[in-house]
Amino acid sequence: MKTKNRIKNYAKAQKYDSAIFYSKELLNLSRKFSDSTYLEEANFRLGYYYKTTGRLEEAFTYYNNSFKILRDISDSTSAASRLTSMANIQKGLGDYVGSKITAVDGLNYLKNNLNFKRISSLEHIISVCFRELKDYQSALRWNEKALATLKKTKEDIPYTSLVIIKNTRAIILSNQKKYVESISILSGLMTDSLIVNNQKEYARLLSNLGYVKWLENKNNSVSDSLLQKAFLIRQQIDDSQGLIASCIHLTQYYFDSDKSKALRFAEYAYSNARKRNSLPAIIESFGYIFQLKKDVNEEAKIYHEVNEKLKQVNQKNRETYAVTKFENDKLIEDNIIKDKQVLIEKNQKTNYLLGLIAICFLVLLGGYFFIQRTKRLKKEKESAALKAIHETEAELSRRLHDDFGGKLNNAMVMLQNKTDVNEVLDVVDELYNQSRNFSREINVVDTDENFEEELIEMLRFRTPSDSKLIHSGIKDIKWSSIAQIKKITLFKVLQELMINMGKYSNATLISIGFSATSKTLKVDYGDDGDGATNKELQTKNGLRNTEKRIRALKGSITFDSEKGNGFRAEIKIPK
Repeated sequence: MKTKNRIKNYAKAQKYDSAIFYSKELLNLSRKFSDSTYLEEANFRLGYYYKTTGRLEEAFTYYNNSFKILRDISDSTSAASRLTSMANIQKGLGDYVGSKITAVDGLNYLKNNLNFKRISSLEHIISVCFRELKDYQSALRWNEKALATLKKTKEDIPYTSLVIIKNTRAIILSNQKKYVESISILSGLMTDSLIVNNQKEYARLLSNLGYVKWLENKNNSVSDSLLQKAFLIRQQIDDSQGLIASCIHLTQYYFDSDKSKALRFAEYAYSNARKRNSLPAIIESFGYIFQLKKDVNEEAKIYHEVNEKLKQVNQKNRETYAVTKFENDKLIEDNIIKDKQVLIEKNQKTNYLLGLIAICFLVLLGGYFFIQRTKRLKKEKESAALKAIHETEAELSRRLHDDFGGKLNNAMVMLQNKTDVNEVLDVVDELYNQSRNFSREINVVDTDENFEEELIEMLRFRTPSDSKLIHSGIKDIKWSSIAQIKKITLFKVLQELMINMGKYSNATLISIGFSATSKTLKVDYGDDGDGATNKELQTKNGLRNTEKRIRALKGSITFDSEKGNGFRAEIKIPK
């Protein structure tokens, strides 16, 4: 086919826009003649060319189309190859949970298959995803699986694959603070002449070795030269992905000792991330720029847009594959049904009678449980709402007694001891400000036409003077259509988040986005503060009370935070 040869020639010349154009032409011709072979190839080529040009959302869709055709013609090896490409895209977009699910599905297609290189590749993806999710034990276990599987192949082991797996192992060990083991692996790999001659892999190892040595000892004398050498090699070979990693390493290295250098490397990381259209890398580089640069208004706007885009892309990819996964499960289910039908036909009368009895029993049992469940849920809903209110009131009471009451008692003691009047006035002034804050927390929320203004005013009031608040979408919500109790609850929950931020986070940037569908009101909260561990989140009474308030409305609130990595919360309330 002339079109197919033309595509290959354009791809060889790296004229990918033309290759994409004629691949779409091949796709249309294949549909016209119902040719599944060329249809699969056209989808695969489009997936590959879109991935090569950094358009990962389109690439994922076409890879998924290719996979479905291969699945339907029972080409399990090639189907697993497409799932590998899809899992890599999800991993590159930071959707580590989604990537892990796709990779596991890929392994299921390779059961009893001797394609050990492909199996090892999928196991390696799972290992990296576990590492990014900070489950280092699972990451090491899958890393060992990937290495053992790769060694089973009877063909020549791809050397770069072996190096990549061992490099990943070294990084996982460094995450566990096992720096000596990590350095030993990286140093051993760098003595190999094949690696030295492979500039891309050599630079990767140099940068990782310099970074791990720095983590082990911040005052060592070799990290700087190793990191700079890796950076220069990546510049020479125009490795934009590698340059992002080098720049992030160098940003961290200079962060405390030379702010201007750190900012320069963070901005260079951002530049290369934009070049590759790498949304996670853009967000990561902004995280450092926000801390190093004074005026970040424009960057904050871009950060918010990129963050929203990344969420949308990952959500769309998950939804795309969710449909495919449902079809996979449906095929298995259909085969089971066919097998059952054969058995039913062998003894139709007996099975029919048993089935009728079973259906009647299930209907009666289901009806009974439905009635009981309805009663129980009604009681639980009422109980949960009351409990959330009582616990919030109890928390306020505790704070009035322990905090406010303690300071008031201290002021009385100071008066009795005839302490300097100015010192006493300072305490009284602090008590006055605190009483105003309590008043704002306890006051009745105006849920009528002034709700929007009151909510914005509360957010501004709770924003520290040295922090910046960005909010979006609040004016797009039709607040009059939302029930009073839900507006009050949302107001109080956001108030608690802002109070918590003001007390503990040291945040310089707070972002709050409002959006709504026909059924759900959604609020995304995020700040660049100190963050908290899971254990710290569980011990904060205020945050626990926000969960209970939202759950009482049949909604959900999800916290995402790590120590030193900011704090995020996603709130969903049914309209």
